[in-house]
Amino acid sequence: MKTIYTMGIDVGSTASKCVILKDGSEIVAKSLVDVGAGTSGPTRAIAEVLEAAGMKKEDMAFILATGYGRNSLDDIADHQMSELSCHARGAFFLFPDVHTVIDIGGQDVKVLEIENGVMVNFAMEYKKGYGPEIVCGIARVNGLLTGVVTNYQGLLPNYPEYRGAGAVGVGGKLYRQGLIKMNEFVTMCGRDRLPIVWIQDTTGIDVGDPAEKAELLGLGQSLIYSIQNAKVPQMEITLRKGTAAAHYVMGGPQGTERNVFSIGTAATEIYVMHGETAAAAMYARRLVKDKKEEKDLQPTIDKMNKLIQEYSDKSRPAACAKTGLVDEIVELPKLRSYICAFVGASYQNPESICPFHHMMTPRIIRDWDNLMNK
Repeated sequence: MKTIYTMGIDVGSTASKCVILKDGSEIVAKSLVDVGAGTSGPTRAIAEVLEAAGMKKEDMAFILATGYGRNSLDDIADHQMSELSCHARGAFFLFPDVHTVIDIGGQDVKVLEIENGVMVNFAMEYKKGYGPEIVCGIARVNGLLTGVVTNYQGLLPNYPEYRGAGAVGVGGKLYRQGLIKMNEFVTMCGRDRLPIVWIQDTTGIDVGDPAEKAELLGLGQSLIYSIQNAKVPQMEITLRKGTAAAHYVMGGPQGTERNVFSIGTAATEIYVMHGETAAAAMYARRLVKDKKEEKDLQPTIDKMNKLIQEYSDKSRPAACAKTGLVDEIVELPKLRSYICAFVGASYQNPESICPFHHMMTPRIIRDWDNLMNK
């Protein structure tokens, strides 16, 4: 029986990968090049894998391309397949018992639920790459479409754009693009009648002259307006930090009547500002004055430490639950059951339903991805 060789090429946003299989099961050779779409990466990855296998492209019975830049390989690949389907099949090939796949890529994050190598549920990001401090998109929760908004954590090089070249953004903080993206997404969820789950870990909205010129205050107010006028059920989870106005504009119960309930975890902290920030704002001038007058600084330092401790005590999970900032403190493994209950209840007796073929949000996600892939 003739041996069949096939090649798979994954052109990502930041890397190119290639593999050759023998009879669909045995890995003959593989390659990885640390540059992706729009570069020489795909060509180099193909050349390296062929060299490692001692073969030529003509020896391949079939070549399949996937990934962010798969459309750039029309002249090489016999067929193109979405990375979602490839993730499902590849994960099943390597781990037959797998049910969930999380792909953290260079441009977005995808979560898949698979059964027997076939994708059955998925989550796709809205406008990936734009407003990178925010990850939002449509997910299926027990098969029911749901809007999800959450913070990205980590450093964001050359961002935000209004601070100029070389700026470095910090995940958890909100900037102009992220606020615009959330405004758009919430409005579309309202249009498509999708319930929204907010999962926040935010340290606040960017401040300073550049932030004011970028209209961040106005965009935050616009987001509260968008949330209120979406007129769909919304649930908020403060996973860790919920700070100042960022907590309100990310589905916090203080800023909208649409919040059904809010949940905290053992790591939840909700406050207007950090205790250290409050202490510095209140006592910094006093310290300078006392030092100039050669007075003992310790009494003022003691007051600062007392204020810091008070802020800490009043922002912890138990205090948040006691004061009504959250409705319940939930163990992390149980969060999914609460989300499932919320989404299921939202679909039990909705004010209205938008049929899937009338929804705009999935189309916008698809068109944005196609535009970015060109």
